[in-house]
Amino acid sequence: MKQALKILILEDEPIIAMDLKENCIDLGHEVVSVCYTYTQAMEQIEIKNPNFALVDIRLGKDEDGIIFGKKLTEEFGIPFIFITSFFDEKTLSQAKTTYPSGYLVKPISKGGLVAAIEVGASNFQKWNNGNESLEEKIEKLSHSPLTKKELEIVKELMQGKTNFEIGESQFVSLNTVKTHLKNIFLKMEVENRGQLIVQLNK
Repeated sequence: MKQALKILILEDEPIIAMDLKENCIDLGHEVVSVCYTYTQAMEQIEIKNPNFALVDIRLGKDEDGIIFGKKLTEEFGIPFIFITSFFDEKTLSQAKTTYPSGYLVKPISKGGLVAAIEVGASNFQKWNNGNESLEEKIEKLSHSPLTKKELEIVKELMQGKTNFEIGESQFVSLNTVKTHLKNIFLKMEVENRGQLIVQLNK
């Protein structure tokens, strides 16, 4: 991958977190934040504006990386990879509902990490790019017409841009982007960003 990613790491074990950070830096990426709790990660995502994340599923103290993954997909549109020691049927089923870009089982090798990041980021970008006329799909699927601004936001969303990047491009705040997305979801009769992308890629 030619372009360096801005990666947020959510991992409650400091040694593993630092190892992930060092490997990401060695691969030419920027680690914008290393977080040990869900609350810390939610705070840092607003400040550091990452465009990729590595997320541990079991965080301890009843915190859950699955919930954070869902936030990344539905609210921020940031691709991520789950990193975990668990691969039982229940955990996998829960993980799949968040549309992760990858799933790595610990211990994680450097080679495995680079492959997962490269493929995960690439697949996310490809998944978000429609081949047919986006306007035609939206017109066919929407419950009511989208405004010009809403259409512009959907186009950027389908290019794989995060909510932060959409806000910068449209010169609006993150909260304004979220408001537009809520209206878009309502008109397109979907519940979140992931469902919208799936609908428009059919």
